[in-house]
Amino acid sequence: MNKLAGAEVATDYTITFGDAVIDDKVTLNATIVNGETTGIEDIMATASVKVTGLEAGKYTVATFDANTHTPGNTWDSEAPSFALLNAAGEVVALGNSDGKNFYALGDLTLDTNNEFKADNGGVLKDVAAVMTTATGLKDGDTIEIKADGGINVSTQEAADKAITIINDAIETVSAERSMLGAMQNRLEHTIANLGTSAENLQAAESRIRDLDMAAEIMEFTKSNILNQAATAMLAQANMAPQTVLQLLG
Repeated sequence: MNKLAGAEVATDYTITFGDAVIDDKVTLNATIVNGETTGIEDIMATASVKVTGLEAGKYTVATFDANTHTPGNTWDSEAPSFALLNAAGEVVALGNSDGKNFYALGDLTLDTNNEFKADNGGVLKDVAAVMTTATGLKDGDTIEIKADGGINVSTQEAADKAITIINDAIETVSAERSMLGAMQNRLEHTIANLGTSAENLQAAESRIRDLDMAAEIMEFTKSNILNQAATAMLAQANMAPQTVLQLLG
């Protein structure tokens, strides 16, 4: 594919975007693509069309049909008219500016106003004439899409969009920083608790290591002797009343 507005294509089908605004989507100035066995024709439009969910990377051409886009004719897109496969082998969604997918629109009809209309109500507007043909592209070929991430401020609309994207990015970063701050606070609290537990454990270990076993054994023996003496004295005290009772009996 070549002569795409804002894009240059090498013979290995590498598309390098120039001043396209990137916001997790790749913005193309092509509304639709129609394939033939020897190449694909790209129909250009004045309105940008987004390839939704398509990040920079290598994609494989899955399939495209060979119907001719002429006013009044119907483009049967029950099978994808032009589909790309990602690295996982999944068909990526090629959508218009309203987020509709080309391959999910059903039958498309090009009317005299150069608008594609789908049988499910989808419309692709501002379709111009066929511009060029990229020969040699066929099913199974790999194309690589690269985006330099530049910002287009040549028009008020593009500048407003760039500002919106930047503001969204700032809000996203702020939200992430807030989440990271909360996580950091929880981690610091946990670390402080672990530090206190470690200090208590070290103090207990120190007391155990510093214990004087001889003194402790002597204290234990003393307590044991006193306990036995108290038991013997109590036994003697209990025997005196019993002796008196025996004499009286």
